[in-house]
Amino acid sequence: QQNIIDKILERDTAGAFKAEKVDLRAMLKEILLWANKFVPSESGSVLLDDPTFSCKGKDDCGALYFVACFGKGSSALANTSLPVNVGIVGQTYQSGRPYISKTVKKDFRFYSGIDKKTKFETKSIVCAPIKLKGHTIGVIELINRINDVAYTKNDLTLLKIFAEYTSTLVQNSLDAKMFEELSMSDNLTGLF
Repeated sequence: QQNIIDKILERDTAGAFKAEKVDLRAMLKEILLWANKFVPSESGSVLLDDPTFSCKGKDDCGALYFVACFGKGSSALANTSLPVNVGIVGQTYQSGRPYISKTVKKDFRFYSGIDKKTKFETKSIVCAPIKLKGHTIGVIELINRINDVAYTKNDLTLLKIFAEYTSTLVQNSLDAKMFEELSMSDNLTGLF
């Protein structure tokens, strides 16, 4: 079975090409840790969709994969996924809009299944969509602002910046691979 990071880099944005292995997971984790430095939180994740999965026009099928995480219980999330229509993350992914939930126990969108898996108690969440050329490809989330302070609009603004940086990272990885492929073939004949 192909790693989800490899599949992310197969996203075709400028022609048919296959991605070489890039340590995108490590770079995504670094972005997440920097987001945590600016918006101190107990936990956080970057979730990305599988671009090779075909839903045939349905909005409620597919999955978001945990590709980078930190915090208590995050190791239990490695190589797991969440349906795109579940929870606050799913809402953020499907709507393409950022979201703050100051008290998840009062939020009907909250999905407690991840808490059960990680044995972690989520109190508040801030999420921002990760977009590539106008299409949402994932979500970056932070959970439980340190010192029990609710997330603010300023926190959301900062997280959106990190979501944009994540998008740029994915796009640059795709572009680098495309240019590598182009350098190995004649642009007139397409021959190696």
